[in-house]
Amino acid sequence: MPVSLGLPKSQNSQCQVPVTFVNTTQRTVDVYWVDFAGELVRYSNLSPGKKHHIYTYATHPWVARDCATGQRMFLSGQPVFVPVEPPADQDPDLPIEILIHIPLFRLEEICIGYFRASMSEADLAKMDVNAYIKQRLCNIPKLKATDYQPRRH
Repeated sequence: MPVSLGLPKSQNSQCQVPVTFVNTTQRTVDVYWVDFAGELVRYSNLSPGKKHHIYTYATHPWVARDCATGQRMFLSGQPVFVPVEPPADQDPDLPIEILIHIPLFRLEEICIGYFRASMSEADLAKMDVNAYIKQRLCNIPKLKATDYQPRRH
């Protein structure tokens, strides 16, 4: 059974929005589009300090995750970035710059995230640890995503 990530799904839109994702962290980050079914589609893998420019659509959600741990990153202060139609007086080709940064995590979240990233499902089931910790480890899903495949005309 797929794990619900609780993300908004993309909605139909004809309004293109130029966006530049900027990785301001010291980590490699994956940038995902949330498609019409609520599934993640990996669009970019950004090294520290790198940028990725795309044209997306208003109402199409985007998220970012640490490539190594799967931990969520923030996009200009939010866990999910959903572009909106730009104001009529704004240049439609001027990209919105979205800064990817690390949110403030509690130490417990950091430790569990790194521990979970290094374990298989089978190893997790065999662990002899406190029930609370095991529950926390089980509640961090390994992200399932497909890579973006450009259409060939």
